[in-house]
Amino acid sequence: MRLHKIILLLGILVVVVVLQMQTGIASGSISVEDADAVRNFTLNTASGDALDSTDASQQETFIDVFVNDADAIRDFDFAPADPLTYSVGEGAPDPATKNHFIDAYNRNGGTTVLGSPTTEVHRAWGYLVQDFPGATGYVGGIIMYNPYKNYAYYIHGAIWERYYGLGGPRATTDIEFELGPPVSDIEPYIHTLPPEVSSHGTQFRYQNFEGGALDHNVDTGEVFEVHGAICAKWCELGYASGELGLVTSDEREAAQSPIGTTGRVSDFEGGHIHWHGSGDHYIITYVTHGDLDDLYTSMGGTASWLGFPVKDQEEVDGHGYCEFEGGYIGWDAIAGVYKAFEKTSIKSKLFIEDASSNIVVNKAPGDIADVVVEIENTGDTTQNVKVELDYPLLGAPPIIYSRGDYFDEKTQQPAEYPLDIEMGPQSKMQIIWRFELPSYMIPADVTVSEETFVSDKLVSTGKGTIKVVRRSDGIIITNRKLLYEKFGKNAETTSLLNTLYDISDGDNNKKEIYNVVYYVDRYSSLAADWDQKITYPLIPSESINEVAHDIDLIVESKHGILQSDYLTIIGGDEIIPFYRLHNPDRLKREKDTNSNDPVLEIVNHNHIPTDNIYSGFNGESLDLDDWIIPELSIGRISSATAKDMQTFIKNSLKGPSDNNNNNAILATDSSNYNVGIIEKVFSDKQLDFEPPISYGDSSEVALQLRNEMNKHEGYKILSYAGHSSVSTI
Repeated sequence: MRLHKIILLLGILVVVVVLQMQTGIASGSISVEDADAVRNFTLNTASGDALDSTDASQQETFIDVFVNDADAIRDFDFAPADPLTYSVGEGAPDPATKNHFIDAYNRNGGTTVLGSPTTEVHRAWGYLVQDFPGATGYVGGIIMYNPYKNYAYYIHGAIWERYYGLGGPRATTDIEFELGPPVSDIEPYIHTLPPEVSSHGTQFRYQNFEGGALDHNVDTGEVFEVHGAICAKWCELGYASGELGLVTSDEREAAQSPIGTTGRVSDFEGGHIHWHGSGDHYIITYVTHGDLDDLYTSMGGTASWLGFPVKDQEEVDGHGYCEFEGGYIGWDAIAGVYKAFEKTSIKSKLFIEDASSNIVVNKAPGDIADVVVEIENTGDTTQNVKVELDYPLLGAPPIIYSRGDYFDEKTQQPAEYPLDIEMGPQSKMQIIWRFELPSYMIPADVTVSEETFVSDKLVSTGKGTIKVVRRSDGIIITNRKLLYEKFGKNAETTSLLNTLYDISDGDNNKKEIYNVVYYVDRYSSLAADWDQKITYPLIPSESINEVAHDIDLIVESKHGILQSDYLTIIGGDEIIPFYRLHNPDRLKREKDTNSNDPVLEIVNHNHIPTDNIYSGFNGESLDLDDWIIPELSIGRISSATAKDMQTFIKNSLKGPSDNNNNNAILATDSSNYNVGIIEKVFSDKQLDFEPPISYGDSSEVALQLRNEMNKHEGYKILSYAGHSSVSTI
């Protein structure tokens, strides 16, 4: 026996029912015209089985069975009458609105996906909608038209069920919010494209609404909403393709923090977004993610002593860092895990030399190495700070210094351990432990670490690595003291020094080689005091070059350990002096001039500026071998500003742009007679080249050269062959 459905309709004049009776009464179709009395009906059955609808006794028998016999009722099979059929957009108030329904219908797959509509266009939640059952293999939904914005979109499947369950545009979870009507179809389109994949590997589809979005996790079937400020923050962070991945919860009330802050939170695959509903950060959202967020969550999130986050999580020295109402979470470099620290105005970080905190610094045995701990007090009261440094294998530091910043003068500190420091309000200090590495050290990575305490409470940790090497590809020399004096005690000079170490750790992905950086002012008092002040003529000329000789000895001694192939000099003559080679056979056509440029004065006084002395290792003499067979490939980078030198270094490593042009510009002066030879070589090689262009006036040459440089979407090579002056090519 099968009973599919019994429907009692009051106040309706016509009801059509299909009745199948297995025993007692013949099966057929009953048309009941008076639902209240159930008296006037017609029963159409197979031939010979008809009941006479005018026979009162048969009517009474049927009614008795239908109303009073429950077993008999279960013998009936009620089937629906043939449904009414509607066209897409039928019932729309005007043709334009109907076309919006048709467009949405076709855009989402038409009859093969949506099926035929089961209703005409009608009103729901203040909007116009039409229902669709979904074709075979697809779940149905509705097309919703927004008459205020004049667009229509299809909501279907799991997202439609969730949207309807939330209450539609005026949605309700444990909070009420305006989700609004859709402003997109479900994407990617289900009939043409596979689901998208989040940054955490989850398949999903989504639909955007005026106030937020619904995201369908295809793998689990779950649909979660995200809206308002949290949705906007998620958008800013890259949606599901960003660090957070896919949303994994509805927005909900967050636990009140210990200081009384209220707010809301949404969960994501990779973290959380918190919204402040009160307090100093009212209506602001902040993000936490990754392992740092895992620790925060395990502690109880906003209900823990940390409270709400008050800054977005950021990266500090290669690890996550985030501040909260009651403290912060940072990387414990010593333990190698994230740790929560109580709120304090004291911050510290450790770095080697002038490198960034996460950069490994190469050193040779016997080198001087500075380990620096920078401490900052951001508060308004004086703090007593204790710093402990752990430095295995390096021996005792012979000297401990302090300075205000990178470029300030150093003050020697007592060699005590641990080091106690009084930090005034709004102050910063760098503590430098200067080591001289033992000459017997073997290649190894040496880790140094620090712990900073306030009132015996650990508030910060730091770690750095010195890589002891006995072979490097290159040596970089400069003069730290003179760089700051020449280019200013500012962040640009510091950034240049940072870059020298950043490019020296041998990262192949960044086209880098291993270098060891040397500040010659640490190894030579003559180099530290170099000032370019030379009175010409001086005989013998070697007395002019005592600083260059001293620096050459430094390079020779380091090359003896490192066996490097390259030497790079950072800075002009004012930083690392040229060797002044006496030139008694100076061309007579050169005229002496008075100049404030010390480099030009070298030429004016019968000398040639050269760096070749640094590339050959013959003690204090500069002989023919230094000119012809140097032991080192040598180059110098100089400019009027520290920033220009840094930019040049970075662009050199970056290389040409990734565009596909292979253009080259060759320029020469009129005294060069090789143009014809060059043309012949190009022709023989079947290279595509433009005929040479000749110019007369120098201003015209400059203009045309610029024009050529801007043609053909740029160039990769610019080669100039010819004479030049100090300021022009």
